[in-house]
Amino acid sequence: MKTDLTESIEWVNTLPPTWNVKRLDALAIVKARLGWKGLKAEEYVEEGYIFLSTPNLKGDDIDFENVNYITKARYDESPEIMLREGDVLMVKDGATLGIVALVKSLPAPATVNGSTAVIRSTNDCDSRFLYHWLRSQGIQQLIEKMKGGMGVPHLFQSDLRRFPVALPPIPDQQRIAAYLDEQTEKIDRLMDMRRRQMALLKEQRSALIQQAVTRGLNPNVPMKDSGLPWLGEIPEHWEIVCLKHLCSHIVDCLHATPDYTDDGEYPAIRTADIEPGVMHITKAKKLRYTDYLNQIQRLAPKGGDIVYSREGERFGIAACVPPNVDLCISQRMMHFRCRSENSSEFIMWQLNTHTVYIQALQCVFGATSPHINVETVRNYLLTEPPLSEQREIVAFINAETQKTDRLLLAYHRQLTLLTEYRAALIHECVTGQRLLPEATSP
Repeated sequence: MKTDLTESIEWVNTLPPTWNVKRLDALAIVKARLGWKGLKAEEYVEEGYIFLSTPNLKGDDIDFENVNYITKARYDESPEIMLREGDVLMVKDGATLGIVALVKSLPAPATVNGSTAVIRSTNDCDSRFLYHWLRSQGIQQLIEKMKGGMGVPHLFQSDLRRFPVALPPIPDQQRIAAYLDEQTEKIDRLMDMRRRQMALLKEQRSALIQQAVTRGLNPNVPMKDSGLPWLGEIPEHWEIVCLKHLCSHIVDCLHATPDYTDDGEYPAIRTADIEPGVMHITKAKKLRYTDYLNQIQRLAPKGGDIVYSREGERFGIAACVPPNVDLCISQRMMHFRCRSENSSEFIMWQLNTHTVYIQALQCVFGATSPHINVETVRNYLLTEPPLSEQREIVAFINAETQKTDRLLLAYHRQLTLLTEYRAALIHECVTGQRLLPEATSP
């Protein structure tokens, strides 16, 4: 039997003969909070009943620690979404729409906010199988099709109830779920190990840059106290100078969102387009020529200039403009041009260090969108070695970071392949395309 959402789904005609296709509401109860019932954030309490929101759903896990709490009266008013072990949760609103989590255990009584659906399977469907099914490629692709064109992505309960479920007999459901639990756990452990290795490599990379631009490359050089508690000692022949004395131009953005367009030719660099020492021009939004001219009215970036993020979650990141590219800065960005007697790359690497970030933190404003005043940036205190030494340090950093970046790229590719393999494995198992090893007798 087919449901009304199976027409465009390729796997329907390749299911094993003993499998059926049923609507989700024939196998599970689908419930969600009906609005907020007037609930406001001011009503959250220090201790009470766990109130999960979408950030608490991590895909394979549920964060029961960093949660809000509501009173017993608010918890009791919606008994249909009081969570039980075995419930499947799906985000039905917002950017993370479609994320699925399984309630494996409950540390305390809990419920969910209005952006999460609670799916409780009946005796005809194993909850762990249903969890794997709802996060499979077929259902996630269906969700992508259904949310297309929406301003704020949303799934109605009526849509969820119509979702198709490929259903083998209960013993096969349990065997598939147990196999996927075991195999995905192995894959997840490997992915976690790779992420930890990547984090460690990034820490080592930052430490290497920090050491090079604040201590130099010669371990035997005489040192002196910089007079700055966050910096400590520096080579005796180095100076401490304000950023504004190292630059001929320090330019802020126009503080207006430019008119991005798909057919534009001129990249407008945002905070999302830079990482320490790297500018991602190809993924930057584009402007037409007239809008580009407006953006560069204060200063047109040229090769070797520095762009710097001074606002938002990713503030305090610097990268150099590559040669022979016409681009401009967008919102939340600044643009520096160094004096000829200084190496812009040396200053750029220094702007990415912890010692400069500490200076920024002293004058950060705003909680939801932190930002740094232009005057604070202009007065950053940086080290200034002789130009020849700046160039030696830059060459050293570039050579060492290239090695690290190659390894990071390899690990990133491995994570991509593991993610793809994991998704394919789940899809093949929950649609009967993969033959599983027979269960062994105890």
